[in-house]
Amino acid sequence: MVPQRYGWQHLTYIFFIVTATIVGLWVAKKYTKSEKAKAIVVRVLSALLLLAVFVNRLSVVYKTNPPEWNWILPDSLCGLNSFVLALAGLCGKKDNSVLHFAWLAGLCGGVIVTIYPDFIGQNPSFMYLPTISGLLHHSLSAVVAIALFVFGHIRISYRKWYCQFWGFVCYLAAGAFFITVMGYGDAYHMVNPVLDNTPLTIWLIAPIFIVLYLSIIFTVEMIRKKKKKMSN
Repeated sequence: MVPQRYGWQHLTYIFFIVTATIVGLWVAKKYTKSEKAKAIVVRVLSALLLLAVFVNRLSVVYKTNPPEWNWILPDSLCGLNSFVLALAGLCGKKDNSVLHFAWLAGLCGGVIVTIYPDFIGQNPSFMYLPTISGLLHHSLSAVVAIALFVFGHIRISYRKWYCQFWGFVCYLAAGAFFITVMGYGDAYHMVNPVLDNTPLTIWLIAPIFIVLYLSIIFTVEMIRKKKKKMSN
């Protein structure tokens, strides 16, 4: 029987990943006291995310016979963002600008696709590598984004307001390169929407994320000012 969205296999996966995230982050938070230890946790999770992305891309390459190696590079927004978030968490410094862009897309995309994966029925087996690795890299993307805040590896600030804008500019440039130079029919949802029968291409997603990010910055800054005023 082909696995179904919200079938027992999918619901079991959601239960497992949510439980593992809550318990894992709670235990890690309890036993990591130094900044070095917290940074190690973030880097380990980022490395797992990078591994999941790599396995997912390899599985897509080997879906065809002979393998089509041009698919080794992620051509979706979530795939690209998982790759960028993983590298920024693994190799970048604490609170770097790339994290300020990638965490929000990683969190939103990771949660949405974990709950509503449109690729879950591509094979009779739920453990089909493109399926399970796709679910894992989306889920781990959300986990890394949450961990950044749990372990103080990122601090939202109005000084980083430009990160969302320039991040999407880079994604658009990459998508244009894939389409015009490498001959892809679409890349990073510049042509086709994330979900069928919706207007959600990157041209709409980008401004939504920028507005959302600015709203989060404004809210966080207001809360900080209020707390500071109450403490004086």
